[in-house]
Amino acid sequence: MTKKILILLTLMVSAAVFAAPPAPQRFAVVRMADIFRQYYRSKIAEEELTRQSDIYRNYLAERNRELKKMEQEIAALREEAQNVALTDEYRRERQAACTAKEQELAEKTAELRRYARERAARLRELEQKRREEIIADIRNAVSRKAAAEKYDFVFDVSGNTTNNIPPVLVWPQSVDLTDTVLATLNAAATDPAPAAASPAPATGEKP
Repeated sequence: MTKKILILLTLMVSAAVFAAPPAPQRFAVVRMADIFRQYYRSKIAEEELTRQSDIYRNYLAERNRELKKMEQEIAALREEAQNVALTDEYRRERQAACTAKEQELAEKTAELRRYARERAARLRELEQKRREEIIADIRNAVSRKAAAEKYDFVFDVSGNTTNNIPPVLVWPQSVDLTDTVLATLNAAATDPAPAAASPAPATGEKP
């Protein structure tokens, strides 16, 4: 019995000695900032945000011109209300009109400020949504590339750590997946017709 155990132990030790070592883990890198900037969907998103921002800005400029005109009307009414050369009745009418116009100006100013805040928030939400969609595309492309080439880890080397040093100091060019991932992503790009300008809102209509 003891002899059999010794033989078994010997075989186990021999198997452990001659067993193949585990495969080394494979590492790769990407430059996420470069991929994000050169991905065709990033350019489309930037153009979309610019168009929408222009619509809001033009609407605000138009409403601000109206407010400026109201301020001038108020100044003229106030001047007439204080003109002692005019009759008391006419001056009272001018003062009443001035007060009503000031109230209207205050309401429209408050409304325009709310509009500006809401549209700024909407632009931030749209920007964040497009950014998340683009990053998801990039992550999926990197994951597929890593799986196909059997990389265990892929590091982003486009930024620095909190100590302002690169997270990866040295890597061979052969494991930089940036160009191949970018080529894969942009292979889906088409040549769309120039985007039509968004229609301007009708007078009094908010875009």
